[in-house]
Amino acid sequence: MGRRNVQGGNKTKSMARNSGRPEKDIRVPETEEEEYGIVTAVSGNGRFRITSENKKTYIGVLPGSMRGNKKRRNYVELNSIVLIDNRSSWQTAKQLSPADIVHVYSSNHVQELKLHEKFQEQLTEHFNKGSQIDKNLVVFDNNASMVNESATQQLEEYEEEIEKQDEFDIDLI
Repeated sequence: MGRRNVQGGNKTKSMARNSGRPEKDIRVPETEEEEYGIVTAVSGNGRFRITSENKKTYIGVLPGSMRGNKKRRNYVELNSIVLIDNRSSWQTAKQLSPADIVHVYSSNHVQELKLHEKFQEQLTEHFNKGSQIDKNLVVFDNNASMVNESATQQLEEYEEEIEKQDEFDIDLI
């Protein structure tokens, strides 16, 4: 006969059961009030500064249903892409008006929906902060065949330099 689990561990089973299954349906905007946004700043206490597709800035409010134990699947961080409800039907739309965070997209869902293209300006601005990289060099794409020729040439030159440095004469041993 098997022994029962005296020390606990009941929550680890439920977390393991939830981690293996992928979401079948990807949440998309259903009404005119819902739109995509990107998190540009974390304010704390479940509040985020969110810039929408049409360059409006909102204060995103994380609902209680996404806090606590459910935070594991709904983790919102800087540059996360989220679906927000801008409350335009019952609230006047103005700068920094509150909006509800409805859904947080994982990196797989972002690639499937091709949301990088909508927020490429904000993402390149964040990643180029403090550097002098040309914004045209940053491309979000899954195609490995579209590699820049100059980059491959620089890589080949670098590998040749390393090979020259690594060569040694056997007679010197």
